[in-house]
Amino acid sequence: LRSMASFGGRLYITGESGLILSTGDMATFQSHSAATDSWLEGVAASALAMVAVGDNGAIYSTSNGSNWTRRGNYSNWLRGVASGLLGFVAVGEGGFLATSLDGAVWSRVSLSTQADLNRVAFIGDRFWVVGNGGVVLTNNPLRANWNLVPTGVTNDLFAVAGGGGEILLA
Repeated sequence: LRSMASFGGRLYITGESGLILSTGDMATFQSHSAATDSWLEGVAASALAMVAVGDNGAIYSTSNGSNWTRRGNYSNWLRGVASGLLGFVAVGEGGFLATSLDGAVWSRVSLSTQADLNRVAFIGDRFWVVGNGGVVLTNNPLRANWNLVPTGVTNDLFAVAGGGGEILLA
């Protein structure tokens, strides 16, 4: 099991070999198919759609939790996805970052780093991305600009969380 998100009153869990499970009561689980054997490393949901990402550039989306459709034509191993005010952001190996307003149509963003990007989270009014070599990126909430955030960290980062004006990197 690799990631989970809540959508439509159900908890969805993704994992190895295209695994997608959902539950409404934490006792009974239903299996869903995205017709892939790709590892699904991350999953995120907005009010209208859910997106799962993983190896071989896998991006799958659904508007109902049951019917999953492959999106984009990427090859990078994707490691994380998040939902925020301006849609979805997916990140992965080789400095991969793509955005989508609806989870269906994706656009790759050119960045100043080629570091593997491991996780993304929406905190406050913007997305935060962490990666190898201590890379931290954030966007301007009104524009699609992505900026490197100087932290002095050189270790690989695999988690980002925050609240109350504070950001925690790990």
